Amino acid sequence: MTQQTPHLPPLYLFAVLLFVVGRFLIRELRERKMLLSRLYVLPGIAGCLALFLVVTTAFLFPATTVLLAGETCISLGVGLAVGLAVAHFTTVRLGEQPGSVYVLGSWITVAIWIGALALRWAARLAIPMADVTATQSANAALLVMVTAALAMVRYRVALKAKFLRESGIVTPVSAA
Repeated sequence: MTQQTPHLPPLYLFAVLLFVVGRFLIRELRERKMLLSRLYVLPGIAGCLALFLVVTTAFLFPATTVLLAGETCISLGVGLAVGLAVAHFTTVRLGEQPGSVYVLGSWITVAIWIGALALRWAARLAIPMADVTATQSANAALLVMVTAALAMVRYRVALKAKFLRESGIVTPVSAA
C-alpha cells in the first residue's frame, strides 16, 4: 500500500494570494475618488465574466449543473452579505465635483474581504487539482461571490451619495 502525500498548491498560488492581500490593503486604506456614472462598470464586467463562466461550466460539465446551481446561489448570498458588511464599514463623502464621491475603507473592510476570500480559498484547497469539473465550478462560484459583493458595495455607496446630496451633509458617513 502506498502512502499518499497531502496535496499542496503550487507556489505561484501563494504569490497571487500575497498580491491580492497587498492590493486590498492599498485599495481599502486610502481614500479614493469614485464617479457615480462609472460606479457599476467593474461589477458589470465581472458579472458578464461570471455569467460566461457559469454558463460555460454548465455546458462543458452537464453532470454538475445541480452542484453548480447550488454553489452559485450560495456564493450569491455570501457575496451580498459580504458587500453589506463592507459597505457598513466604508466611509463615503461627497466630492467637489457633482457626481463624484470619496470612499474610504478601514482595517475592518480589509479583514472582511480577506476573510471572504479565505473562505473560498479553503474550499478551493479542499478540491483535488485533478478534478477539473469541481475546480471549474468553484472558480465560477468565486467570481459570482466577488461580483455580488462588489455590486452591493457600489449600490450602497450610490444610495449614501444620494442621501448626502439630498440632505446637504458634508461630513463623511458610513455607506450602510
